[in-house]
Amino acid sequence: MHRIVPILFLAYLTALACDPLETRPVEIRNLTVVSDTVNFLTARIRFEAVGGGEVYLVVEPDPVEGSLHSWREPVIHKRRPENRIHFDILGLEENTRYSYRVMDRLGDNEPVAEGHFTTAALPDWMRGFLPEITSPFHFDGLILLNRHTHLPSAFYVFDTDGNLVLARASEARISVSRYTPRGTIITMLNDEPGTVGSNRLLETTLAGDTIVHFRYGERGFNRHMRHDVIMTEDHQFLAITESERDGVMVDGLMQLDRSGNLVWQWDTGDQHPTDASPYIQPWGNSVQISDNGHYVVSFRRISEVWKVHKDTREVLWRLGREGTIPLHGEDAFLLQHTASFVGPNRLMMFDNGQDRSRDIFRYDEYRPWSRIAFYDLNEERTQAVNSDFINLDEDYFAWANGSVWEIEDTYLVGSSFSGHVLQLDRNGSIIGKMKFGDRFYRAEWIEDFFR
Repeated sequence: MHRIVPILFLAYLTALACDPLETRPVEIRNLTVVSDTVNFLTARIRFEAVGGGEVYLVVEPDPVEGSLHSWREPVIHKRRPENRIHFDILGLEENTRYSYRVMDRLGDNEPVAEGHFTTAALPDWMRGFLPEITSPFHFDGLILLNRHTHLPSAFYVFDTDGNLVLARASEARISVSRYTPRGTIITMLNDEPGTVGSNRLLETTLAGDTIVHFRYGERGFNRHMRHDVIMTEDHQFLAITESERDGVMVDGLMQLDRSGNLVWQWDTGDQHPTDASPYIQPWGNSVQISDNGHYVVSFRRISEVWKVHKDTREVLWRLGREGTIPLHGEDAFLLQHTASFVGPNRLMMFDNGQDRSRDIFRYDEYRPWSRIAFYDLNEERTQAVNSDFINLDEDYFAWANGSVWEIEDTYLVGSSFSGHVLQLDRNGSIIGKMKFGDRFYRAEWIEDFFR
């Protein structure tokens, strides 16, 4: 008998360790389905699950008699917030009826819950933005754009063939939309009449659930945001700001933690004197965290890029015609956007150029074409040791807005005012091109969240 006791004891322990809820069929409670006219080409299914095994979701379009349409297979992301199960369904078709089945892996292949939902049709104003495709793009990833000049406002995500795969509409103006390392979307919103800066910051899931919502005037949100926001390595929020100082508007940076508390703040007032005559607001439009953790900020109206120390708030250098790293003649950029390091010492930007028929700020110079500018810097000696450029045809001139991102050995260029997004090879030849129905703020490469 002494050899049987351990086996019986082990069986007894196994029975004790087994949760009885896991051995009975799963029970679904409080199931809701969200497919609305704000978050397009997506749906959300939420519920509580008691007992059973791991549940999964099956989603299929209802068959349409005589249709030869090739359906895109939806992608389903599963989350578990607050003891609930959320399925985010992405990659749906517009104006389409779908069937869904919640399945239990321990079950008998019969659904534990099932039903239908219908996705919304795109409104005409959103459909009018969709691109004409001259040639598709050749890279892995997606393209994020936001249309900010009209209300309703929206951001859009397109694949490299120009197919719309996700969109979100807003009655507030979406100033900026950014994809984050968490696989979420940050948007800066403005719903305050008579103001230019953004008074709200949202982080949402791809399907549209709100994760973070900050409002101006609450906690540490004490300055309006403008033109750019990024997520830091510890998932906090770093935004360009504007505020009043000495009776004029200054730009700055503000970092908020995930509760909206102020972590860090700085403005341009000390380095760019507010008593200058004439005074020109610097007009920050992009921020990047460099490899050594400091902040690289583009200031459009003064045609300069600054590097700001993350701890001391000291301006380490200013690149531009009158900067501490001076540029001369044709090397100098004008009214630039999206300045970023693409190598340890190599800075890239969308150099807008300037047309005298538009606003003239610091330099009365005529260059009605845009270009991609590259500068090799020696930061220790505060020197630009080399520069090179890719000139864009005048058809792609963007006197404002605009963007450039490096993707492998190519460049994704947003010529905002002409409505074009281009893919260029290293020599500047166009290898991909789409023409959108309206201007946009920037065109950003993001990872393919369908993979």
